[in-house]
Amino acid sequence: KAQIQRPAKEGSRAVEVKGGSSCEFVCLSLSSQRRTSRFDEPHRMSQRSGGLVCIQRSMHMLMGAALMYCMLQLFSDSPYGMHSRRTNSLQQADRFGSEAALSQESKPVQVLPQRRSPALSIGDAAEVDMQNCEPRSQGLHVSEVAFGILTSDRFVQTRLQSQRLTWLQQVRDVVFYSESDIASLPTVALRPAKREELVGSGAWKNFPALIDLHQRFPLHKWIYFSDDDTFVYLRNLLSRLGNYREDRDYYIGLYWTPRVDMEWTEVQIAYASGGAGYAISRHLLRRMSTIMSDCHEKYTRWAGDIRVGKCINDLGVQITPEVGFHHEPHDKYQWDMAGGGYPYGHLTNVASASITSPVSFHHLNVDQMHMYYRMQMADERGPHGELYRYDLGGLIFKEYICYSERLRYSFRVLFGVSVEVAPIDYRVEGPNWRKDFVDPVYTRRVDFEGDGSPIFHMAISKAPEIFNGDGCGLVDHADPFRNPPRKSAVLVIQCIPCRKVDDPKGKSDVGHICDVWKEDACTLKILLSVQCPRRQTVYAPMLDIGSSSDGLGRASHDLIHMGVPASCGKRASKQHKMYLHNDAASPAAFYISLRHGELLLLEPQIAISPARCFFTVEDSPLTSQGSFFRSVDGPRVLAIRCTCSMAVRPGHWQSDTADGVVANLTVTISTREFS
Repeated sequence: KAQIQRPAKEGSRAVEVKGGSSCEFVCLSLSSQRRTSRFDEPHRMSQRSGGLVCIQRSMHMLMGAALMYCMLQLFSDSPYGMHSRRTNSLQQADRFGSEAALSQESKPVQVLPQRRSPALSIGDAAEVDMQNCEPRSQGLHVSEVAFGILTSDRFVQTRLQSQRLTWLQQVRDVVFYSESDIASLPTVALRPAKREELVGSGAWKNFPALIDLHQRFPLHKWIYFSDDDTFVYLRNLLSRLGNYREDRDYYIGLYWTPRVDMEWTEVQIAYASGGAGYAISRHLLRRMSTIMSDCHEKYTRWAGDIRVGKCINDLGVQITPEVGFHHEPHDKYQWDMAGGGYPYGHLTNVASASITSPVSFHHLNVDQMHMYYRMQMADERGPHGELYRYDLGGLIFKEYICYSERLRYSFRVLFGVSVEVAPIDYRVEGPNWRKDFVDPVYTRRVDFEGDGSPIFHMAISKAPEIFNGDGCGLVDHADPFRNPPRKSAVLVIQCIPCRKVDDPKGKSDVGHICDVWKEDACTLKILLSVQCPRRQTVYAPMLDIGSSSDGLGRASHDLIHMGVPASCGKRASKQHKMYLHNDAASPAAFYISLRHGELLLLEPQIAISPARCFFTVEDSPLTSQGSFFRSVDGPRVLAIRCTCSMAVRPGHWQSDTADGVVANLTVTISTREFS
């Protein structure tokens, strides 16, 4: 860009070049005005030839571009998330460029305040978006991580069912390890060695399970191993693992040590807590595969996660502690904005989400698992039945504090969990917080701002009064989701900046409480401004449809992969996959399979063109009422035969089998759980 504005001599034409879009534009302007105008350039050489000036500037631009490219390539292999730094620098460059362009306009232009991007910086491994047909936007993808879950027969209908209805719905590859086969799950039955048959808690399962995961998923970048009473914020986990390289030795999790009165007398190492879950990189798992059988024989009598830690320690690899992995439920910790920056397990009971978002919680009952999930996700259906989702997991457990001069109370919001109050100004003295609202009810999208950004409601109620009630049953609430009605704090979450309620002269920004008011005797409203996640179109990551079966109980995914057209993963084509069936004598077979879990699929909608072609469904596992598919049942076949006719003369038709007429067949299969 050029901005050349010099006063010309008396009698000559003034030259004014502003905001040229290329060097060619600048050179043409210079050469066309050279005879009648004089430029007071600082370098003499620039006075000799406008073309030479252009060449010099072009060389400078090329050298600068080459240098920037080399620097980006140099830092692109860093495990510390250079993508985010590059994104920030590009955003700054855009901002500075736009400001320069505005300054070069001859007419005054009003500069509007910038809106923040609605995308979260934490946990932003995007799912498939049908609008751009891209399987991911940045970071680690869920298909690159294999999950192993330790379970038992007695927990199938409780703990395991809760995991399958919550965070495991977002997972592609998962295997459950138990003492016996579970008919409805992709289970691997493990048998203990004779000397460990009486050892409780299944400590002996870890090495056989890790060996099996390595054999099943040798190309996956990571494996994540946890218990069946663990809840995982999947996008936060993917974001955390995306900061490390899978071709290096990484053993990531919650820093833990053996108990001094038990295993510490025999093994004095630091390891990753198995309950909070740990991740092992592909490179390290390959190295472990050569010694895991020996470790399984040597290391007994210890907890399973200690055995794994000792085996990894034998390879000279230490644990990489990470913040966000928790060995207990959230109510076992003291949540504080200033604490929680130490990923060292039982060495501290202070936790915080101010530095980074939580990854996992352990020792949960089924109610806690469902509570975490419903407060994290805000789902909605589109006009054609498609499922949209806002994932608020990047904001969960963050702390927001304010003082309301109007109500003369201080308020402390622990996002997604509780609202606490104190009848003093927290800025003057340390308050004794009273936990008034501690029963999370729901999170949902209720409206849109004028600029299209969403507005959410998050309801957190008081603990119900069993005998006397709270008198709110007689209050007529407009919100049908608050049923039965109770005294509640309703967080009105917006995505646009505002001024903090106790700092009305401060800067308008996101990340604080904008207002607090009492709507009625049973409702406290808190307006909160945050950096919201973007809306995702959600598909079934476990669903594949192909034109063949691999003979191992799975369908190929050349047509539908992870619930979306397989062509979405190819840059060359953004259209639905075209499957050419050349054998007119046999029906076209479509194989439907699931990687794990169950899925209700509805009767397919079939359309065919041109009009002289017809179809017949010869075999279908789908009924008009819908059919449940289970992963353990293997691929199910949908067979459709096509026939076409051609006109030999007006009013007469004959069958067309040899002329090679192509019939375009479109099959649409719907599901109630996903798009």
